[in-house]
Amino acid sequence: PPGALHTVEAGSSRRVQISAHGGVLPQWGPGDRELAYMRSDGTIVSVPLAPGSMEPGPETPLFRALLRPGNAALDMSADGQTFALNTLASEGAAPIVVLSNWTRELEPR
Repeated sequence: PPGALHTVEAGSSRRVQISAHGGVLPQWGPGDRELAYMRSDGTIVSVPLAPGSMEPGPETPLFRALLRPGNAALDMSADGQTFALNTLASEGAAPIVVLSNWTRELEPR
């Protein structure tokens, strides 16, 4: 179906439908036994995949995120426990400041 999220088994032309409602930014979890992706409502979900058949199990909502338009990014750690997202800052949130070459300030003057 249009907008559906599919995966293809390695060495095969067989497609397995993961989501009938679509999804973006898919990420493989540990051991390629899980697929995480973002639904259109901003919910990050996880779907277990059965060994050998790649048949999807039930979708499990993990959390919601508001990704930065035009620069949407989602990544998952190798153990599947941590996600990195490029999100919009919350209203009133302090900006992140990166200070480079800070060791120069430690030198005596």
